[in-house]
Amino acid sequence: FQVDGVVELYGKSAMQTDLNVRTNVNNIPVGRSFEELHLLCCTAGGSPTGKISVVTVHLKYVDGSSNDLAVIFGTHIRQWWGPRHEEDTELLDPRSKPVWSMELAEAAKSDKRSRFFHTVLTNPSPDKVVKTIDLESTKTTAGVLIAGITVGNKNATLLPNTLSSLPPDSDNLERKGEHVSTSGKVLTVPGVAISNGTVRIVGVREIKSSEDALDHPAIGKETKTDGAGHFEFSNLPDNRLYRLLVQSEGLESYVFNGVDPLRGPVEMRLSTARPIQPKEKEFIHGRVLGPDGKPVLGATLEPYGIGLEGGRTSWGGKNGFEDFVVTAASGEFLFERKEPFTRLQLIIHAGGFAPERIWLGASNAIQTVRLTAGAEVAGRILKDGKPLPGLRVGISGSDRNSEVYAGSYEAITDESGRFCFKHLPTTTSWSLYGVIHSFKPHGALHNRSVMTGGDLEQKDLGDLEVEPGLTLSGKIQTHDGQALPNKLKVRLGYDNGGGNSELVSADEGGNFEINGLYSGLVSIYIEPFTWQPTAANRGLDDWNPWSLVGLFEKTKTNLLIVIEKKERNYNNQRWNGNGQLPPADQARSRPLSGAEDSGSMLIRFSGSVLDDDAGQPIQQFAITQGRKPPVSSAAPAAKPMVARIVESIRGKTIPQHERPYWDYARMETFKKGRFDLRMQQLTSTPMLRVEAKDFEPFETEPMFAANTNLVIRLTKGSGPNGIVLLPDGKPANGAQIIFARSGQQFSLNNGKLTTYGEKEQLRETTADGKFSFQANPNGQRLFVSHTNGWANIRLSQFSSGGEIELQPWAVVIGTLVTSNGAPVVNEPMALTMTRDYQRGEASVNVQEHPVTDNKGRFQFLRIPPEAFQLHRMVPVSRGGSTYVYQMPFVALPGKTNDLGKITQDKPPPPSAFDELKRKIGF
Repeated sequence: FQVDGVVELYGKSAMQTDLNVRTNVNNIPVGRSFEELHLLCCTAGGSPTGKISVVTVHLKYVDGSSNDLAVIFGTHIRQWWGPRHEEDTELLDPRSKPVWSMELAEAAKSDKRSRFFHTVLTNPSPDKVVKTIDLESTKTTAGVLIAGITVGNKNATLLPNTLSSLPPDSDNLERKGEHVSTSGKVLTVPGVAISNGTVRIVGVREIKSSEDALDHPAIGKETKTDGAGHFEFSNLPDNRLYRLLVQSEGLESYVFNGVDPLRGPVEMRLSTARPIQPKEKEFIHGRVLGPDGKPVLGATLEPYGIGLEGGRTSWGGKNGFEDFVVTAASGEFLFERKEPFTRLQLIIHAGGFAPERIWLGASNAIQTVRLTAGAEVAGRILKDGKPLPGLRVGISGSDRNSEVYAGSYEAITDESGRFCFKHLPTTTSWSLYGVIHSFKPHGALHNRSVMTGGDLEQKDLGDLEVEPGLTLSGKIQTHDGQALPNKLKVRLGYDNGGGNSELVSADEGGNFEINGLYSGLVSIYIEPFTWQPTAANRGLDDWNPWSLVGLFEKTKTNLLIVIEKKERNYNNQRWNGNGQLPPADQARSRPLSGAEDSGSMLIRFSGSVLDDDAGQPIQQFAITQGRKPPVSSAAPAAKPMVARIVESIRGKTIPQHERPYWDYARMETFKKGRFDLRMQQLTSTPMLRVEAKDFEPFETEPMFAANTNLVIRLTKGSGPNGIVLLPDGKPANGAQIIFARSGQQFSLNNGKLTTYGEKEQLRETTADGKFSFQANPNGQRLFVSHTNGWANIRLSQFSSGGEIELQPWAVVIGTLVTSNGAPVVNEPMALTMTRDYQRGEASVNVQEHPVTDNKGRFQFLRIPPEAFQLHRMVPVSRGGSTYVYQMPFVALPGKTNDLGKITQDKPPPPSAFDELKRKIGF
């Protein structure tokens, strides 16, 4: 076959914004019989789990019959980016394998390579003539790229694969740091050789590391291309990857981030230089200067985070921008895209300067970024008083918040055992540690805190002695006794150690051992990621329940990790509005522990769950473990008479730290009316929540002692149900309705409600306007949104089977002015729904954020008829925005609510009635 194009088939993660991507390609002519169908293909985007078909191939025969063949992810095909220095997982079909691979700059950035697979499918009816073939996407997360398709017989002779001499999915070469040559070609996009171009080494990093060293002898080396566009660097250590910057007059600069000297020559193609002039309405135009105020040529800038309207922030992905930009001779750079954005976080690298992570706001002005030389941190590694050369020392920003994280870097000890981190960001708190894999033959270097000084200041830590390394070993088993997954691995990482982690393989029996460790707070992850620890593990992370977490302070050899096959849920809002465990009860405060017998004491709870009406066992139900935090035994202070009267009317307000904490990651399913579970003995008292379909949930009282004869009776019941009506009284078809629990928050954007992942809480009304929910003991409100209106109903005011009548949307307008009456221009505005936070009221966050025009005017177009507070949004130093209160108001339904002129930051004083309510607690 001939490859001169690629067929792209739709995948949700890969191509949902590309309108040219097709869901199917029909009537590909064949006109012959065959035994096997051959595809040259790969996927892009997400990686489906399980044996999921990504493409269906329809074979249509001349006699009118047909057959369907499935291209299955993991069996026949994988992503087009594969591991470059690690072993790849083999395809399950031995006939299908990678057959083409190349070094690609975009892939090398994350230490990947590009590849295509030869996928072989068997024709079930090889004697029939196939008239045509149809290709149909199954619309999974993965898009599919097909570069070639042909047919043949089983005995066809295979031609040699166009792979490099290196294995495509591993690096079995011994890297000794010997000096070798690195070469390549520089061409224009059409393929014309570029002579006299400059190729400079601007970054060096370890194999399998994502961060450049801040100082390496190779950084700054440069060479020129010859008449054929060829370049070569000699005497480069073979155990490093190199970031190359290519520049030539009249052409766009180019960066290859991760050239491997042992994987052969690279090819880079430069496009014609564009003037640094914005074409789009949304852009950031800037200039990078050095400490001396002169422009910095060849600095690379990569977008990392983006601020969006509504105060939202997103990290990762291109977000419509270029992958990176290289500064011109003037130091200028430009990032632009069609869609609006409020700010952009950039990572800036330039040889000889400290890396910079900075937020820049979208602006018409040319913004200046000034780099510094940075600070230094140095020290010497010793063991028994003798220096240890060639060891990797890591340093990572202590604040892991993505808004301000300073990054992580590595240095290598020299012959005297000395290391030095140059060009670190100044006045920053860091964690310094010994990289586990490098140190473990000698012991371990524990984590220690370091604060960098000012520009060009050096902090010398002196002599650091290596300590004996600790060991963590144990066993992995499945919760139901089924076989362990193939190639099972365990990764241990340190909470304050940047990327300091160690990955080991478990044997066939699930046994593993990790050496060279030091004391600290650690997390344990299981690979493949489709498996994760179960609720039986004591150290299940309270926030990331796909991992174990705990204090590792001494060698431990009996860790038992019980796992199950389960997808990670990164967006579970069931924590929203939940109570909270006291710090001492949180997994991060306790010793690392799994399901081994020697862990903390367990309390057993067992018994039966019955249908209260029939007295029969309930066949399937779920139990969620809960905790009632300890409450101070001291007598509460006496409350004023008015406060006691108010409390008798409104009910007692329970602070969050006193509410029950429900551990949703420890929800277990039981059958045939019987349950048996164990809970850790902590300062918080155990509770159980029992749920079953068609029954009202039941929550036990706190239980201070084990109980193996519990009888829990559930009563039949259902959650709220009824009919939603439009303002004209007709049924509302397709209205969104949320059944909100106490303390939860949701999002409303242009009339669309979002639950942040809790799909069971969101329903759509049927054509007759009907809806229904399952019961929930913490259910509090119903929020309803439709093109024609809105409703917000407290559950205590709604009778099941009743009607909810929508009110028309409101429009809110106003003018923001200064104290002297001048308009406040280009100011983003925001609304917050009035709610009682102390009582844990559920609420909706309005994501509509208009910006004032040149007369200070703003307009909210689709607003619920509710009580609101108006704010203006002010950027803060760490990124994001803070809300500055301007005034309260009530939006009337179906009207344009004109707030008039609002004086900036001069909210009106509360009314006498409001002040009275505040004083008495309403």
